[in-house]
Amino acid sequence: MAMETGPNPYASPTNDEPATQPPESTVAVDFVPIMRRWEKLRLYYNAVLILFVLFLSFVAFPRYVTDISYWAAICFGGLTANLCFLTAPAIEAYGTWLRLWNGALTTMLFLIGLGFTALLASLCIANFRYL
Repeated sequence: MAMETGPNPYASPTNDEPATQPPESTVAVDFVPIMRRWEKLRLYYNAVLILFVLFLSFVAFPRYVTDISYWAAICFGGLTANLCFLTAPAIEAYGTWLRLWNGALTTMLFLIGLGFTALLASLCIANFRYL
């Protein structure tokens, strides 16, 4: 007794069989260009923050310049700021996935994040002895 079998479900599609596309809701976001864009922006982010912190350190608060614990705190703050920077590409990826993102939002997010980080850095430097 022979069993009838249909087409092999594991076979690759041939030219006469159209390949099925995944549903639109499951289409993944290409994260590589987003990360490349934000890693380029990280160079500007760090350059501005380094200049800002050095200006505050040597001009506004020169009494801290010789304190090693101050510079250790500055390095820790810089590492923390760079870890927090990683939220920006994640926000852009979600915005892109939800189809709510455009290039102007990248610039706005960068400037808002940079301003907020500069504000936090200046508050931390001004209150260094109280932290």
